[in-house]
Amino acid sequence: MKKSAVLIVVSVLLISSAFTSKDPVSGARDNSNTEKLRPVVAGYDFFRIHRQGRFGVTATWGFTATTETVTGFVVERTYDDPSDPYANWEIAGLPVAPGQRSYKSTDVNVAPGFLSYRVKAFIGGANPATVYSGIETIHIVAH
Repeated sequence: MKKSAVLIVVSVLLISSAFTSKDPVSGARDNSNTEKLRPVVAGYDFFRIHRQGRFGVTATWGFTATTETVTGFVVERTYDDPSDPYANWEIAGLPVAPGQRSYKSTDVNVAPGFLSYRVKAFIGGANPATVYSGIETIHIVAH
């Protein structure tokens, strides 16, 4: 009887743990069933990256800050830890001039590893500024 009770408790724990997910960064279990949304950075409607072919990455984003004048964008990438303030960010793409609802830039011939991308928007006008998007990371596996 005691073995049956222990077996039932262990089974329930195993089944319930199968429905939780791990945070990919910290490895901690997330027991909430709500979808995690990335914070939206001022001016950016969205920012996504995805594989493009065998060794390419395409970045797409939307920028609709109506009160500011965007003079240009630069897509940047790093193979370093993106949270490191001394990470080496390289220019990965210079997309077309602003004035659209969404933008796209493809980085070709990337090396295998973990790559992090961000977009830098240059704001002109009376108060010039630089606004960065959130950071997205992708893993390119060597073939």
